[in-house]
Amino acid sequence: MITVEEHTGVAVVCLARPPVNALDLSMIEELESIFAHLANAAPRIGVVLTGAGNTFSAGVDTKAFVSYSREERRRMVLAITRMTAALLALPCPVIAAVNGHALGGGFVLMLCCDYRLVADEDALRLGLTEARAGVHFPAGPIAIMKHEMPEGLYVVQPRRQPARSGPTWVGRRSCEQGTDPRECDRCRAGPCLAARV
Repeated sequence: MITVEEHTGVAVVCLARPPVNALDLSMIEELESIFAHLANAAPRIGVVLTGAGNTFSAGVDTKAFVSYSREERRRMVLAITRMTAALLALPCPVIAAVNGHALGGGFVLMLCCDYRLVADEDALRLGLTEARAGVHFPAGPIAIMKHEMPEGLYVVQPRRQPARSGPTWVGRRSCEQGTDPRECDRCRAGPCLAARV
């Protein structure tokens, strides 16, 4: 499900769970373990996080999530927070090589990285989608979104309701104003997520 390749001071971590690299419980726990290992034996130059195929990650596997028992769902929520904490704790630069869609948990993984290189494709989508499927966001990802996203682009609901997102950004039109970020005065000034991705 995840491959790690070493290249002269760089570890390339590739999410490889076809067709869309969706995150299930075992993959999240495996990522947590990989990030913890890399923290103890940090690559000299850094880590690249990417996805196999033409998708970075479509986020939480909602079909698997709804099939889990209450205890497995609880385990998954806690594992997501631990996994993101392990990624954020890496003592070396982490680059997200976003080769395709980064949705929901995949979007959060991208936000955890120090640098984000996003493919220049019109159809590429970035955003939060699990909330629409009724998957609650754990505390860790909510804190990451608050830190990395401009105020007003996300909404955090009361505890018993899922977090809901603002827009889903699409390709070059990845601007909160619905325009090409290279042509948007607000994006060039820096407050828009697209300018930071």
